[in-house]
Amino acid sequence: MNSEVGVGIRDFSYDFNWKIEVLDVEAHTISANGQISSADIKIRGPLLRVRWELIEECYKLRWGDKLPLEGSADDRIIFLPDVKPVPGQETWALHVVHATAEHTYMNMGIVLAKENDADDTWIRVGSFQQYDWPTCPTTFFQDGLEETTTVVIL
Repeated sequence: MNSEVGVGIRDFSYDFNWKIEVLDVEAHTISANGQISSADIKIRGPLLRVRWELIEECYKLRWGDKLPLEGSADDRIIFLPDVKPVPGQETWALHVVHATAEHTYMNMGIVLAKENDADDTWIRVGSFQQYDWPTCPTTFFQDGLEETTTVVIL
């Protein structure tokens, strides 16, 4: 991807609760200047099957069989696709971090799709973020539907 790199964190006064464990990283170089031809990362963390919806020009994540109340914390989980999403593509959210500050919390992670059905290799199709206030609780990654899984992301 040819774009600016940003972590999406606007305020570093958060206490971070990392949800993933990096198990292995592998990169393959193809030139003397260090250009990488391919790489993969093996991660263990909470994985939740999700679907995306385009609502008023904003991509949002949904999960399970219920629709969130409009304007609730569960309605404010923003999907940031890397490329235009494929309608009907099966996607999963990998919860990377839950962070809290005095007056806010955030959940951030990546959205994945299976590379193929034969093995557990995945590709990143985007990321997600949720910023809210402690008085607005969320059930995202808290209602028991997620499963701790090891994934290899290409």
